[in-house]
Amino acid sequence: RVRVIDHEKNGGPSAGRNTAFREATAPYAVQLDTDNLLEPTAIEKWLWLLESYPEFSFVKGYSVGFDAQQYLWKEGFHGGSVFLEQNLVDATCALRRSVHDSVGGYDETIRDGLEDWDFWLNCANSGHWGTTIPEYLDWYRRRDNHGDRWDTWDGGSREAAFRQQLRDRYPKLWTDGFPAPKARPPAPNETVPDVLPWENSLLKN
Repeated sequence: RVRVIDHEKNGGPSAGRNTAFREATAPYAVQLDTDNLLEPTAIEKWLWLLESYPEFSFVKGYSVGFDAQQYLWKEGFHGGSVFLEQNLVDATCALRRSVHDSVGGYDETIRDGLEDWDFWLNCANSGHWGTTIPEYLDWYRRRDNHGDRWDTWDGGSREAAFRQQLRDRYPKLWTDGFPAPKARPPAPNETVPDVLPWENSLLKN
């Protein structure tokens, strides 16, 4: 049930994820890096949401930072257009394999960090977007300074330059607006609330 796929040489996170998607056979995939942990029910809840709400392409929960930096993080895909200014999440989430394939996967030329930010905006540029379950479902091991490992993620000039590259690459997100997933039509005799079950919590927070 478990396969380990080795690259002949390190191609970076983007290459590793793209290889995994190519080899996957299920309609959904969960991205999990070595510095992340999941709550026992995370995958179950993520897949339930994607099965129940086909308008969403990926889903994540709130995150807990631990180790060198400790915090509770309530930002996520529900932030929508805030992603034009900063990357609000790490790569830990569940997503539809078809969406990854339709946008061409991750850009393997990005080796210095924030490749996931590019991927999210690439998805948004193609009309795909996700949502957030308001529960703490993953843990993110934090270093004192991630910029010492990922050059682009410096919180300063290099990150600003990367943001400008994203704006040049996906200009219509800045000019035409961010995608807003539309709910599927209700099934016969199905009662659909005006607000999704978890949105009340997001609005309160």
